Amino acid sequence: MKKIFCVLLVLSAVFLSVPVLTQAYDITIYDPIGDQIGESGFDTTQISYNVNTNPLVVSILTNYTEAGILVGSWQTLPADLILWGEESSPPAYAIPLVDHGTFQAGHLYAVSDWLTSDEIAASFGISSPPYIWGFGQNVWAERGSDTGFSGTVAWNGDGVKYTADNWYWTDAVPPGDYLGISWGTSTCANDIIGAPVPEPATMLLLGSGLIGLSGFARRKFKKA
Repeated sequence: MKKIFCVLLVLSAVFLSVPVLTQAYDITIYDPIGDQIGESGFDTTQISYNVNTNPLVVSILTNYTEAGILVGSWQTLPADLILWGEESSPPAYAIPLVDHGTFQAGHLYAVSDWLTSDEIAASFGISSPPYIWGFGQNVWAERGSDTGFSGTVAWNGDGVKYTADNWYWTDAVPPGDYLGISWGTSTCANDIIGAPVPEPATMLLLGSGLIGLSGFARRKFKKA
């Protein structure tokens, strides 16, 4: 079933003028080797990202490639990267890692409707049995608006790296809007790696003093 999520993305110049006191931190989520459904090409083992640091960088260690994997008649392709905040849940933002439909790789979208792995399977005439996949997972944005934020998607032999174009996530206000990231690996969601948002106590252990602004903020740099 399609789920519709309404979100408010505040992109204001006031973000640039109000003092922000935040502590940068990094998060790494590990996923067991070999827990994928099907062949090893679907295996994803690690996702790491930074918060309160410009730019946002997300690195994924995976066997999956940009070209995808053919399963029966289903040409599976990379899933979208999903972002959300603890205070702005449910998942509301997507960064496509390949172009699909009207969605461009590297752009940040506020999503109003998702395509699930089940829906994509059905579009290829795939059913269970005999096939299995990560059932009912949001994998691609189906409808949404481009926020105007973008970045670079770089695939390599170890996985994929996303580097934002001069923007980042700041989690200071509302307090506790910590960034969560998840990835279904492919449009069949054969290895889902999730990034549960950190608990406040965990953030304290990481030395975070989080006071400031929430959501996405663009930081401008002066040219030398």
